[in-house]
Amino acid sequence: MKLSIKLVLTMVSAILLLNILYFIFRISFISNDLENQFIKRMDNTLYTTIEGSKQSIYNLDLKNLNYFINTIFMDESVIAIIFESKKYVTSAYIKDEPLRIYNNVKKSDINLKFDDETVIREGVVAYNNLNEKVTIYFTKKFMKKGLAILILNQVYEFLITILLLIIFLYMAVRIIILKPIANLTNMSETLRKNLLEIRKALAEENYGMKIIELIGETIITQKKIYSDEFGFLQQTMIELAQTIQNSIRVIIKHAETLEKINNDLELTVIQRTEELQNSNDALLDTIESLKRAQNQIIQQEKMASLGSLVAGIAHEINTPVGIGVTAASHLIEKTSEINDKFQRAAMSKTELMSYFAVAQDSSKMILNNLSRAAELINSFKKVAVDQTSEAQRKFNFYQYLNEIILSLKPKLKKTKHNIEIDMANDLEIYSYPGVFSQIFTNLIMNSLTHGFENIESGVISIEAQKINNELRLIYKDNGKGADTNVVKKIFDPFFTTKRGSGGSGLGMNITYNLVVEKLKGSIVCRSEQNRYMEFEIYVPLND
Repeated sequence: MKLSIKLVLTMVSAILLLNILYFIFRISFISNDLENQFIKRMDNTLYTTIEGSKQSIYNLDLKNLNYFINTIFMDESVIAIIFESKKYVTSAYIKDEPLRIYNNVKKSDINLKFDDETVIREGVVAYNNLNEKVTIYFTKKFMKKGLAILILNQVYEFLITILLLIIFLYMAVRIIILKPIANLTNMSETLRKNLLEIRKALAEENYGMKIIELIGETIITQKKIYSDEFGFLQQTMIELAQTIQNSIRVIIKHAETLEKINNDLELTVIQRTEELQNSNDALLDTIESLKRAQNQIIQQEKMASLGSLVAGIAHEINTPVGIGVTAASHLIEKTSEINDKFQRAAMSKTELMSYFAVAQDSSKMILNNLSRAAELINSFKKVAVDQTSEAQRKFNFYQYLNEIILSLKPKLKKTKHNIEIDMANDLEIYSYPGVFSQIFTNLIMNSLTHGFENIESGVISIEAQKINNELRLIYKDNGKGADTNVVKKIFDPFFTTKRGSGGSGLGMNITYNLVVEKLKGSIVCRSEQNRYMEFEIYVPLND
């Protein structure tokens, strides 16, 4: 629906409502006025009847009375007039019927036709000794008929007024409101279309003559044509278009600058990306080199540990082997001497018995020292093979731990430190023995190097027990411990408190990686300075 129709309908509805209210009020007023006039006329008719009939009734002049009554009946609303004495009707006049004289007849016996529209007025005719009651019957039909005619005239007047108002309002709305709105609508539509074209040009990044022409086609060249609110609105739209033009020019300027900056930025990003890619490649190569170096250092650390173990075992084996060689040399010398005497038949029983004693003592000495050397070699063989192998097998954990400690005896015998083991003798597990060998070797060497520094006699306690499907290990020494900062970094690679004294900083890192990566377990370090250092290890066990 058009705005003009909406405005006209709205205003007509308002005026129609007001006119309807006025029409209702006017009809009500006319009705009340007719009602009051009817009542006044009935009172006047009653008064006229009383005054005009009393002398005719007193003189019994029926001719004059009849003439007077006919004059009263000229009023269309009067339908009957009845005169009666105190008890009976004396005469009755009914419109369009002849005069009737009654004797000793009650009013109720007279056939009078009345309805709801009938109104009665009563009075007394008093003249000398005359005293009769007069009753006049009126009907409202003619009054209502007149009211209907008046209402119909008012309706005609109302409709004509409404029609004229509608025509006037439509012309007024068309001239005062619709025409300015149409002009403003055209201006808005022109501005909208131009803005759409400008937006399209901006989206296409076309900042040339096309967009300048579009800007020139906007509505700012129009002049203000109204001096009312529509003129103010038109001026506002013109100023808005000017503002949009200025803004678009600024946007174009900034867009061109931004495009230039963007091109420079893209070139810079490409250059920086190439540089970053080169740096990233160099960094990846460096990381790969560091990984190789770390693995090499770890292998070197393993081999150094194994070399230290070999040197210790070699030094330890040297003593029993040397004693065995000395005993064997002494036995050979005695055997040569007794053989010379036997060849010359100069051997005595005492010399033979002495030789047997020497042979027996030397044989025992050789056997004991060779057995000791064989035990050391066997322990070294198991530990060394396990450290260089990553195979799983089932083994007695208690016995294997003692073999590890035995292989470290060359390091331990130079000190007064003691290792206490608290676990079941028959504790068997299925795991990597070489990993445990390296873990405990690193832990014991860490205690000897760091924990027991400047301490003559210390105690290392090792506890082990199976809990459900896990192996729980507690390694603890009563050395000098470490502060909180050292505990936080103790598993970091290349972290050591002996940087200038040959420490590599990889021992505990290797231990951590072996527990977490190889055994899929966990290790936690706790320490209190000058009291203890403790490692708690949990390792899941396979069936």
